[in-house]
Amino acid sequence: MLFLVIMYLQGPRGLSPLHASLLLVPGYVVGGVLGPLAGRITDRVGPVLPATLGLAIEVGALFIYAQLSVTTGLFVVVLASLVNGIGASFFFPANSAAVMKASPPSVFGISSGMLRTFANIGMVFSFSMAILIASRSIPRSLAFAIFVGSTRITGHLATAFTTGQHAAFYASMLLMAVPAALSATRALRGLRPHIGTDH
Repeated sequence: MLFLVIMYLQGPRGLSPLHASLLLVPGYVVGGVLGPLAGRITDRVGPVLPATLGLAIEVGALFIYAQLSVTTGLFVVVLASLVNGIGASFFFPANSAAVMKASPPSVFGISSGMLRTFANIGMVFSFSMAILIASRSIPRSLAFAIFVGSTRITGHLATAFTTGQHAAFYASMLLMAVPAALSATRALRGLRPHIGTDH
């Protein structure tokens, strides 16, 4: 998602790499501020509800990003960044807590390492998938030039790129909705009253 937004800001919108990055800073600031609070909530209520809420919020951020066009106000990018920062601040502490809670103390180091490894694999996979979908309607060399910030695109190429970008964001929404739904089922099971008899 991050790379796609940067490409959108540098390509169709013609921003410099620095200015494009600055528009995303508010989301990271909000995420950094809310992260410890979300961690305390996770410690209090368990990881399932915060993780589910965080994923659902991030799906909302992806939906906002999917509305970007060549004429959209740049404040929408900041808004989506803020929403994404809120979602991430709830999901990541809860996800880490769930993994570490399920791990025996003797393998905390291995568990932490595997968590980071799978996170990095997921990031690379999602980046590759998003770029593949978003750049299907423009030449590969042009997509690379946009990514490194050495060119911008206008006219029908800009429209074609944003159309491909929409498809990539919607695909990402679908991929993120699956774990959100699975996490929600865990939350519902946790809230369901236990029926039994006392002996």
